[in-house]
Amino acid sequence: MPDQSTERYVVKVQGHQEFTFDANTFNPDWIAIDEHHFHLRDGMSSWNIQVTHFDPAARTLQVVVSGQPFQVSIATPLDRLIQELGFSTQVVHKAKELRAPMPGTVLEVFVQPGQEIREGDKLLILEAMKMENVLKAPGDGVVKGIEVKTGSAVSKNEVLIVLE
Repeated sequence: MPDQSTERYVVKVQGHQEFTFDANTFNPDWIAIDEHHFHLRDGMSSWNIQVTHFDPAARTLQVVVSGQPFQVSIATPLDRLIQELGFSTQVVHKAKELRAPMPGTVLEVFVQPGQEIREGDKLLILEAMKMENVLKAPGDGVVKGIEVKTGSAVSKNEVLIVLE
């Protein structure tokens, strides 16, 4: 296990301005004024900082320093290793079509051709075995065509909506 005092962190400000530090090179004094306001002092420099948004999972903050807003992200040594190994690449699932998972009747269609959709958006309601099933977008895309109408009886695996 590496010594935590020598672990290096990468901080990006506004998505491009980047600096690296460890506990030996940057060890400021923090004074919490309240839950969202801090006074930071490092050597002869000091700053009043307001945290306006914090996402611990993404390690991002939106802060205001001396009246100027900044977007800040912090990468730990583990984050950097994951990036270097190529495991952080996000895969966006783009489906080409939505098919009926079972035979049934289309009760309602929520989208129209040309509409942009995101993964999880409601596309239509399919009634099967007296149950209403909300079919959601399997990935991001644009509705290219709707192959069914409200009241249509459909078979299993029948194409309901074409996506691009």
